[in-house]
Amino acid sequence: MRYIHRLHRKDYGLTHGCVPLGSCTVNLNPAAATLSLSWPEFTNLHSLASKEQTRGHSALCLDLEQKIRDITALDAVSLQPNSGAQVNIAGLCVVRSYHNSKKESHRNVCLIPESAHGTNFCFGSLAGMVIVKIKWWIED
Repeated sequence: MRYIHRLHRKDYGLTHGCVPLGSCTVNLNPAAATLSLSWPEFTNLHSLASKEQTRGHSALCLDLEQKIRDITALDAVSLQPNSGAQVNIAGLCVVRSYHNSKKESHRNVCLIPESAHGTNFCFGSLAGMVIVKIKWWIED
């Protein structure tokens, strides 16, 4: 038990303080809010499970999607993005698709502070945006 506890102390997590760069999702979600995400009954769904075997899981997801649509008045939602990186690319693709659907494909500039995480620039490019780095500080 002491060995396990010693290993635990070496691992920096949300229970110790703010998680450093690269862990945006963990920083913004309290540990209590993510507890249900670790339930084996919910997360250990086998990738080859049949539709019949996943009815309860599907019902939960469909119900959540409907509630989010009702609250936000959106036509559709996605429960797919699971982390900061996935949310970045998914969000930029949605913005790009929205402008394209409105025949405004010229609205393709993505402003990103120079201090941003490197993946932000990459995802902007992958989403078909023109990246413009901006300074977040004022020079004297």
